[in-house]
Amino acid sequence: GKSHTLQFDASVCTLGELAERLEAVTGASAPTIKLISSSKRNGAAIPALRPAECPSSTLADAGISANSKFMMTGSLRAEIEAVHEAEKTDDRIRGFDAELRRERRRRTTANTPGPPSGQYSFGVYDVLQSPGLNPPQSEARELLFRLAGDPGIVGVMTKHHWSVGKLSEMLPEGKVGVSPACLLGYNV
Repeated sequence: GKSHTLQFDASVCTLGELAERLEAVTGASAPTIKLISSSKRNGAAIPALRPAECPSSTLADAGISANSKFMMTGSLRAEIEAVHEAEKTDDRIRGFDAELRRERRRRTTANTPGPPSGQYSFGVYDVLQSPGLNPPQSEARELLFRLAGDPGIVGVMTKHHWSVGKLSEMLPEGKVGVSPACLLGYNV
């Protein structure tokens, strides 16, 4: 890094003014500037200082005195703008709005009643045929449809070109902590 010497009246100059001067000298965007001191105050390390968080405080209020030395970190305005431009053009980087739209689309397709359609899917959906089961057969069938339409499952099946003959509900086998094999069933 480069060394810069700035002179201020610590009792009058504010952290906001310091950030503006540092921005002019270094090109770092004022809101991203962080000052780190190797000095100690009362035997303890001085915490990192972010001028943008309290721009109206004076340097003296922030504990900065004559001959204080700091290491500065910050992002150049041009680099910040380049990242924002890349977000606009790079489809791999989604903004919050795009992610919310994607989530809404996922939810509406996941709530579609009936089995999902597509080349890579399940052939038959089989639920247990015993009276008095909880959940009832209709709810169990809906759960199987939801699982079959899950974007993760659909993505894996499409990627590997899998078509599965049957997706079925299973009876539980074994006892937890007792049997060497234990399969939970009934989708509870």
